[in-house]
Amino acid sequence: MMQIHCENCGTIVPAANINIQEKLAVCPQCGSVFSFAAHLTRKAPLRKLKRPSKIAVIEEENTLEIGFRWLEILKFEEHWFTLLCAAGTLLMGSLAVTLFSHMDSLVEAA
Repeated sequence: MMQIHCENCGTIVPAANINIQEKLAVCPQCGSVFSFAAHLTRKAPLRKLKRPSKIAVIEEENTLEIGFRWLEILKFEEHWFTLLCAAGTLLMGSLAVTLFSHMDSLVEAA
């Protein structure tokens, strides 16, 4: 939200004292009338953004290639929980196979 300040004394001008059609404002403190049209045409300054470390950008003559750096993404520290769950699933599966394969011999013995 943009706030308009008086050019003379710096007081914030309330919405009731602003004429949007004429782009004029009246200061409630000092009573000066001023135009705020110049403030509307100013562009926001460009900020230099830092590229994420896991993104690779390759610029050639007529192409722009954007991709992931897979070695950065596949780090063990970031996926330890997934690997732990997968190992647990394999362990439980092999345990179930072992138990069910010996169940036939238990049923035959009874």
